[in-house]
Amino acid sequence: METFPQWPVKLRLIRPEAPRFHRADLVLVADCAPVACPDLHARFLAGRAVAIACPKFGDLDLYREKLTALVEQADLRSIRVVYMEVPCCGGLTYVVRRVLETGDIPLTTVMLSVAGEVLETSG
Repeated sequence: METFPQWPVKLRLIRPEAPRFHRADLVLVADCAPVACPDLHARFLAGRAVAIACPKFGDLDLYREKLTALVEQADLRSIRVVYMEVPCCGGLTYVVRRVLETGDIPLTTVMLSVAGEVLETSG
């Protein structure tokens, strides 16, 4: 497994002005996804800036604020959301879509099954 030098990774703790986000391809991962998908690092994270979040137990308004700051300050190249098929994960893609409504940052979403299989990809 490759090393993972990015810290912190929790969306609520990141600093949007951190150099690792400047002109980066961001992957926003649901907290549960790495447990369901053991090869998540190799499949989705390599070469990208990473943040993780849980829409069920997290603060969606804070997530919106952090993502808005990232879009405004970091000049992101793209965002990929990796989330689970369970209903509570839908909030993650919802928040990202609301933040990106007026911009031109490409968005890709990847829905994983609870067994770690890719069920759906869009974008």
